[in-house]
Amino acid sequence: MSDLLGRAATEPDAGAPIATATSSGDRSARTRPVWPLLIAALVAALVVPQLISSSYWAFVIAFATVIALNTMGLNLLYGYGGVVSLGHGALVGVGAYTTGVLMTRYDLSYWLAAPVAMVVTAAVGSIMALPSLRLSRWYFAIISLAFAEMLETLMVEMRGWTGGHAGLLGIPRPSLFGSRLDDQGVLALALVLLIVTYALVRNLVQSRIGIALVSARDVEVAARSNGVSPFATRFGVFMLSAAVAGLGGSLFAIQKSVLTPDDFTSALSIFMLIAVVIGGAGSLAGPVIGAAVFFLSPDVLSWLEEWRVIAFAVALLVLVVFAPDGLAGLIRRLVDRLAPRPDATATVVPAGTGGWKLGHARAAVSTGPVLSARGIGKSFDTLTVLDDVDFDVSPGEVVAIVGPNGSGKTTLLNCVSGVYTADRGSVTLGEIDVTGRSTHEIARAGLTRTFQQPQLTNSLSVQDNVRLGVHHLGRANLAELMLRLPRGSKDNREADGAAARALAELGLGHLAGLRPDDVPHGQQRLVEMARVAIGSSVAVLLDEPAAGLDESELREFSKLVRALTTAGIAVVLVEHHVQLVRDLADRVIVLDQGRVLAAGGPDEVFADPAVRRAYLGAESAS
Repeated sequence: MSDLLGRAATEPDAGAPIATATSSGDRSARTRPVWPLLIAALVAALVVPQLISSSYWAFVIAFATVIALNTMGLNLLYGYGGVVSLGHGALVGVGAYTTGVLMTRYDLSYWLAAPVAMVVTAAVGSIMALPSLRLSRWYFAIISLAFAEMLETLMVEMRGWTGGHAGLLGIPRPSLFGSRLDDQGVLALALVLLIVTYALVRNLVQSRIGIALVSARDVEVAARSNGVSPFATRFGVFMLSAAVAGLGGSLFAIQKSVLTPDDFTSALSIFMLIAVVIGGAGSLAGPVIGAAVFFLSPDVLSWLEEWRVIAFAVALLVLVVFAPDGLAGLIRRLVDRLAPRPDATATVVPAGTGGWKLGHARAAVSTGPVLSARGIGKSFDTLTVLDDVDFDVSPGEVVAIVGPNGSGKTTLLNCVSGVYTADRGSVTLGEIDVTGRSTHEIARAGLTRTFQQPQLTNSLSVQDNVRLGVHHLGRANLAELMLRLPRGSKDNREADGAAARALAELGLGHLAGLRPDDVPHGQQRLVEMARVAIGSSVAVLLDEPAAGLDESELREFSKLVRALTTAGIAVVLVEHHVQLVRDLADRVIVLDQGRVLAAGGPDEVFADPAVRRAYLGAESAS
């Protein structure tokens, strides 16, 4: 990673706000030691089932635990990725039948059959995901439902393996240390696998993959502009979610001992989705809470006899009305009311570190422009928005693009960054031709940007929103991040350090654990600028970044832009704040009705009568 990342991870004295940032929110969850809690939970999972004397209740709780495991995988996809899958119940069936067939037809041990079931289910899931994840999320829901119906039909028709409607019978319980597991033993196994899965999922959602997944769900254009491929991210998480469904299916098989296609209809997928919503979609504990409430409540309320269904329905209605973000969200709000919160309205306090000290990992372009646009043209139907626009930006140079509203400034940035595909023209980044490439490919090549409105997601803390800026610099793979292997831990540590130091340099370290909606608009813009600054770019595009900034925030913004240029980064600035443009820009390009009206130094351009008429208005020109 960049020098900035290395310094951020190793310089503990980068300002007091960093220490404050570690006191709340997701960062504290990442830095808090979890091994003692994990070990304690695993011990409890082995001991508690032995205290349950009733085989019935051991069976019921084990079933709810299996469902909780499955909903945890679905929550990754729906809660964090925003993708509605109505075929997850069928994937559970694939894992269950794979386990059952291997154990009954081929006498394979459960301890070998379960991993095979996970692989087979992930492979089947990829067949569902590859053609459909590129579509909208609701189209995916429809396709996944159709896919589930197809799998249910196959479970019936492949009766030579599955037994058809008669079912697959006699699935044995696994043996451990020479003894076959009873109901309490299966419950203990399910609890252990649930706890391990919870820990792995926790590691994932707190890593760059989890941050990218949530960002792609809420602010996809910003995610793409920071090097995230939404399809690749969602596909990888879907495969993981399918593997978890396969594991849950393997437990389902040994717990019930009999499998029929009726166990895996679309109703199972819907029940799992309801459990996620009840517990709290996008919350780590939500699926466990939801599964416990949804699948244990009918048995717990059995003393109400015929009234229990009505009582359960009323409870769900009350929950939906008063806790729309689920039980986990309700608990979190109660905790937030009791916990002290940082002052989000505090004035920006410049850090005492002597200003920004940006590192830059990419080799600077020694000769020629770092960013070059030639002949850019863009039309929407019959309206021509850009017509043959050219500009170059050299390393360390600030080029301001100004013009009246509707002159095509933002459209030009969108065409250069890949948000729009230009009808004609070319864009090169150093020696790389990025014409026609996707936004995330252009970002990985070294071009990032901000937007007219801050593109931050309230589902992540301020610090995690900044962390998105170094997503494309991470090198740890999915397994390394989930298992917290050395490279995965290093990725997290360096990204956290870079984000914390960036916020501290802007005097925003005290906001690190807050959500963006709790932060004033001007400071949200500085948060977005911090994200751009740590991305190791060769060029950045800033779209009206000074809108909403007060005087102190403007000073911090100006310092940051100068630090970017000192590091050799080319800056393209679209801005209406004339004095800021005069102070920062080396050259100014004026657009009017999609054409270049004038170009040159700030004083020269703003003194041009044609520019004053078009940009400042006829009265100012007179």
